[in-house]
Amino acid sequence: AKAALDALLRDPSVPADDKHDAAASFSMNHGPAAFNCRKCWLLRGCCVCRMFTTLPAHALGPHKVAVYLHHHEFGRGSSTGALISACLGGDTYVAGLRKDEEALRALCERKGKKVAVLWPGEGAVSIGDLGVSVHSGDGDRSQTQNQNKKEKENQTEEGYTFVAIDGTWKNARNMLKRLPRDKVTLVSLPPEAFIGESVGGIHTKPRPVSLLAPVRKYRGAPAGRTSTFEACVALLRALGVDEGLCEAQLENVKTKVDAVKVQKCMAPVYEKVTGSDFEAES
Repeated sequence: AKAALDALLRDPSVPADDKHDAAASFSMNHGPAAFNCRKCWLLRGCCVCRMFTTLPAHALGPHKVAVYLHHHEFGRGSSTGALISACLGGDTYVAGLRKDEEALRALCERKGKKVAVLWPGEGAVSIGDLGVSVHSGDGDRSQTQNQNKKEKENQTEEGYTFVAIDGTWKNARNMLKRLPRDKVTLVSLPPEAFIGESVGGIHTKPRPVSLLAPVRKYRGAPAGRTSTFEACVALLRALGVDEGLCEAQLENVKTKVDAVKVQKCMAPVYEKVTGSDFEAES
């Protein structure tokens, strides 16, 4: 399969999109994903899918989250792109894979400017300018009634699809160029959305640059770089999702980081997972 791919990539008569599709397909079928769990992307003996906390389907209201993934990230244990599908119920689109590119383009064409790409760079508008939010939480009876009414309205209201790009900073910029810029909205998140709060609303110390930092290197990235999934959690905060639900999603990142450490025979960082958690499974 590798020899066939190399021959195709060297053939000048093959269109660039065909080469990209072939490279993405090869990476998905013969890369790390061939040996790892298809959901959490960790070695099957270190799978932590059973430990994840999933976001309730109603928590995002009419909105959805999706991930646009570089094919080198697919199946990679230290990538958080898999968490968007496993924990947030979002769709995954692999860059270069023809069927996924066509599906994402069709989504952009159908929803128009209601496809919003999370982007911290130039050309992005603040999420506050979109005027969107979700309605969740445990209130009194009147609040509960209003929430139930809003959830019924959400069933017919078409919300935004927020797309997170998962790849190195260089790859992410190239992937952004592949999107129909006239059909999507670039959205930035406020810095305070990345700062931890207790359930009671009392501010705690700011989080480290990224919970994923113990297992990834962020070369060439802008200051304050966080993982793709942490950006999605910041999005949840900005949309008004219950803080307890947001905190539970960040615990999923810690679980995955510890599992990556354990499968490398290294000490866990956050004490969410230890080697004994997998001994019974194996």
